[in-house]
Amino acid sequence: MRVTENSMFNQLRRQVFRNSDSLINAQERMATQKRINRISDNPVSAARVLDLKSSISRSKQTINNIEHATSVADTYDTVTGQLSDLLGRAKELVVKESNEATSTAATREAARIELSNLTSEMVQIANTQFEGKYIFSGYQTDKPAFNDATVAAGGAPVTAGTLTAASKVLDATAMNDHDYEIRFTAANAFDVVDVQTGLAVASNQSYTSGQAIRFGGVEVTVANGTGSPSAGMVVSVTTTPPGAYNGDGQTQEIEIGQGNRIATNLTGDRVFQGVGISGGIDLFALMNSINTALSEGDYDTIQAKLDELDTASEQVSNERARNGTRVNLLEQLKDRQSSIQDSLEILRSDLEDIDVAEAMTDLTKAQNVYEATLTAASQIIQPSLLDFLQ
Repeated sequence: MRVTENSMFNQLRRQVFRNSDSLINAQERMATQKRINRISDNPVSAARVLDLKSSISRSKQTINNIEHATSVADTYDTVTGQLSDLLGRAKELVVKESNEATSTAATREAARIELSNLTSEMVQIANTQFEGKYIFSGYQTDKPAFNDATVAAGGAPVTAGTLTAASKVLDATAMNDHDYEIRFTAANAFDVVDVQTGLAVASNQSYTSGQAIRFGGVEVTVANGTGSPSAGMVVSVTTTPPGAYNGDGQTQEIEIGQGNRIATNLTGDRVFQGVGISGGIDLFALMNSINTALSEGDYDTIQAKLDELDTASEQVSNERARNGTRVNLLEQLKDRQSSIQDSLEILRSDLEDIDVAEAMTDLTKAQNVYEATLTAASQIIQPSLLDFLQ
């Protein structure tokens, strides 16, 4: 069979290109450190690698979820510890003032003021934020879990219209959770009466439209609206002590595995109000009732609240322990998930990553073969008559 120059040249060209491709592939594997750089390199292994990478990504997200939940749980541990200390201090005050032999009006008032400050501090603890979210509000993380002390005043209808009334808290430590009435005895005079006790807080005060009226730690401003007051008119003033819950009882969860989830939050209604706990104590209601008892010198109530303070402390300690158990579980889950991730990485690496020594050998071999092909080609394709007709 006659071999023409053209067929010999084509065969040689194909061989050069084939060996050039092998060299390029060997260089690419060394550069990327991957034996699979495209699905066509090994379709079966490439599909397996994609599955493994998807599993590794889910594992990483699970670990991130666990680490975030652990950080939140650490915050819960800190604030429940602060809450336990606060209740301990409240009990010290109550124990001291429960002794009628040593308690006086002055010491009760001092204790009441400190207790009011502790209640305000409790509100701050209950409204703790983590990464800008209120941790005790359930799903309502954009809202403070609890309100501080508030006051509201309602205007009254008059013969030719209404009065207007505005109000604000001046001193939460002076509030006693009572409602009041501003009772007009004439168009230019009024009394302030404590609704609970029926006693006058202020009597025969002169009325001027827009004046500030201060009593019981609050300020109320009454002004003529579309009419002016007359004898017998009443402006109602409602005070609300700290502790109104704005959140919900919903449980936040994170995924710890495919189809598996774990709760990560403590809700304020449970921790601070005892909701869902047998014999649970509303901490704010307890502090407010002690405040009132100290204000009124009610020693029977003061002494009775000691047992409730013990129950409240136990309630907080139990919730802190429940959170601590969750922290331990999260640590175990993270360790297990890290082990799973390491195993997945090993499987992926076995399929996708190169053996550097083997790849270097393949690269050297491919380079030698390519150079040998070029050398052979230069020997086979000898100069022709055309090379001399220049």
